Amino acid sequence: ETSHLEEYWSANYTLVRKSNEVIANLWNSPLDEEVKLPYIAEAMALRAYGYFRLLRFWGDIPFRLAERDAWVSTFKLTPMADIYRFLIADLEWALPYIWEPGVKPRGRLDNVGARMILADIYLTCASSARAYDPATSARALKPYFTAFDNDKESYWTRVKELTEEVMGSSYYTLETADWTRLWGYSGTYDSRSNREHIWTSQVVPGVLGSKTLFKYTPTYSEYCPGQTVGELFMTFDWAASFDRN
Repeated sequence: ETSHLEEYWSANYTLVRKSNEVIANLWNSPLDEEVKLPYIAEAMALRAYGYFRLLRFWGDIPFRLAERDAWVSTFKLTPMADIYRFLIADLEWALPYIWEPGVKPRGRLDNVGARMILADIYLTCASSARAYDPATSARALKPYFTAFDNDKESYWTRVKELTEEVMGSSYYTLETADWTRLWGYSGTYDSRSNREHIWTSQVVPGVLGSKTLFKYTPTYSEYCPGQTVGELFMTFDWAASFDRN
């Protein structure tokens, strides 16, 4: 529904605005760097997450980095490839400063979550570039191909590094030792929407997964990377467990 997309747009730009305010005010504050840098880095990761969700739905979007930009009613669109590259650079810079799991303040994003966001961005850019086929693909995949086709191998290498770091974290563990049950379904268990999904994809929007997780996933979108499956469009969403147990 249109109202869902409007809420999705508003919620993510609210996240961007608040992150911009935190970053701007902390950079200009007299606090020592060891105090403010973890919060700046976390805000950069959250801003990247908000922009990432917007990019996958709409492609070229208004790109706002300054606190004052929130009050500008007309804003030119920035090519999505430029925004993706900015987010990658931002997150690569931020990773060393974000809290380690177990030492972060309660309720704050740690560097495991930031790594998952960054890996998902790399994965989206590389896989969408590879998936583009001018004869069959949605036209919105072409900008991914143009921008990232030459980078896809290095991006996949970085995804592997980041994913291994996530999997190697001693603070978070999988819900079940039997990984084959993570997305499975039988008469004794239903793991199609469990807490342990790092990256999830659904072929039939609204059918698989919980209503909460996929509430704003449209039936189709020209700007959502993936591939067509018959009359259905393969859509992607991201979720992660932050439950230590």
